[in-house]
Amino acid sequence: IAGVTVYELPASVSQSEQYFVVRVRAATGGPAARDAAFRLLRAHNILARRYFHPLCSDFPHYRGLASAAHDNLPSSVRAADEMLCLPLHGGVSAAAVDDIAFLIGEAIASNDQNS
Repeated sequence: IAGVTVYELPASVSQSEQYFVVRVRAATGGPAARDAAFRLLRAHNILARRYFHPLCSDFPHYRGLASAAHDNLPSSVRAADEMLCLPLHGGVSAAAVDDIAFLIGEAIASNDQNS
C-alpha cells in the first residue's frame, strides 16, 4: 500500500509476535494519515493503537526541558506521528488482514485527497 512501510526484522532477531507495527505516511507528512487510519479501523471495531504516542517528552514533567523540544527530536516526533500498531493474535484471519489493509489504504487515499 503506498504510504505504508512494513519493517522486516533481520534473520538474527527473533520476533516476540507481540506487536505488528507499520509506518503510515501521508504525502504531506505529519500524523494525519496515521490518525485517519486509526479512526477508520476503530470505526470497524479493529483495535489498532498509535505507537509511541504520545511521546514521553510531551508529558508535563518533561515538556519544559530543552532536551524535550520537538526540534531536538525529529526522528522521535516522526515515529510518534506515523507508527500504528495493528492487531496481532491467532484469531486474525487472512480475510481480516485483507480488510485491515484495505481500510488503511482507504484512509491514506482519503487523507491525501483532502490535503
